[in-house]
Amino acid sequence: MQNTRWENVELAIQNLARVGLLKPEAMLLASIDLISDCIRSAGFHRIKTQRLKALTEWFEGNHQRLVGLDRSELRRDLLAQAGIGPETADVLCMYL
Repeated sequence: MQNTRWENVELAIQNLARVGLLKPEAMLLASIDLISDCIRSAGFHRIKTQRLKALTEWFEGNHQRLVGLDRSELRRDLLAQAGIGPETADVLCMYL
């Protein structure tokens, strides 16, 4: 979460966990309002909510294809997603 104090990011993650939204399947089914309320502490919650939803939809739609990509291809694909910068792409590459 860029431009956000880490304490506020932690609070947003705790809020998402509290309502069960840390799994992609749950995030896909969640309302924009619920996600927005959960991440409000991280700032810019409206745009971040849209980007979280879009990234989750992209991930779910491409999951099988992503598994076979090498790191440079995966990173390139991540960077093509709105709101994903180099640091976030590198972190996500470590977990995918």
